[in-house]
Amino acid sequence: MRVAKNLKTNIIRIDEIPEPEIDGYYKAITPKFIGYVEKLCRSSHEYRKLIEFLKNTLNIKSCAYMENYNLDNGFNIEFHHHPLTLYDIVETIANKQKAESKDERVSDMEIAREVLIVHYRLIIGLIPLNPTVHEAVHSERLFCHPEMVLGDWRIFIEEYGDYLSERTKTKLQEMEAMAKEIPYTHIPDVLKKKPIFLDFDRKMLIDYDFNTLIASNIKGFIGEKNATKNMEVSKKSNI
Repeated sequence: MRVAKNLKTNIIRIDEIPEPEIDGYYKAITPKFIGYVEKLCRSSHEYRKLIEFLKNTLNIKSCAYMENYNLDNGFNIEFHHHPLTLYDIVETIANKQKAESKDERVSDMEIAREVLIVHYRLIIGLIPLNPTVHEAVHSERLFCHPEMVLGDWRIFIEEYGDYLSERTKTKLQEMEAMAKEIPYTHIPDVLKKKPIFLDFDRKMLIDYDFNTLIASNIKGFIGEKNATKNMEVSKKSNI
């Protein structure tokens, strides 16, 4: 590139503009690249508006497992992608765009754009969860039945099935098999109430003087504080 500056007119003349070293296109679809596109989608204005639409317009405000855990009661609700995670969706669309590309390169922005389009078409699965349940799902301690899913995710499978990874296909098969064994209304063990009962001898409770116990603990606490204070005074006097 040649640059010439005219000092009299203060005009800089550029003969040519070089090609940028980074053009936003990639050949390798790596986990790091997929994770980067995930962040692009989650941080986008369009994604935030979609979540607002689901909560405020479609009135999806409650956890799918705990109805009283909802926005109206001051709690936070998160949306979990299921049965395909956002990672699976990004990977699948990246595979599709690479297969359709003439030079087998993909653009991070174009992938993110198509990911958001399938979200707005509601052909991906979402489940509203509270943060604790959401964590249990990701740690595979809780199974989400496909009937709980919002969105027609099977259309996504039909349209993008040729570009699903073998890992994703296996996961879908396992999910379908589990869904046949576990009824939709089944409450997972991890979410069942398990109260703990204390079995005391009634006579022991009657004879026990709780006032004496509390008083002795208070005296012990005051005694420890006084002992500590005396030790501090003793140290100062020895200095």
